[in-house]
Amino acid sequence: MEPQAMSERELHGHIHAALATPSGRVLREFLRTHCFMRPAPAPGPWRGGEQVEFRYGRMTLFQLVEYFENPENFKVKE
Repeated sequence: MEPQAMSERELHGHIHAALATPSGRVLREFLRTHCFMRPAPAPGPWRGGEQVEFRYGRMTLFQLVEYFENPENFKVKE
């Protein structure tokens, strides 16, 4: 099934299950430290719109992964 065809709750179930495994935890930390939020000695200047869009895209992607992974965002409201 394509992710676009899933409800948010279904997508949450898949992301949560995948990242709950030991390999998923390793993947999440790899993404956090090497792709999205690599620490640097100091913030560097952002040069040009393409670089800003690229960095914003990575940040947004990681925020979406964390949103869909968190069961608190998908609790049934009473």
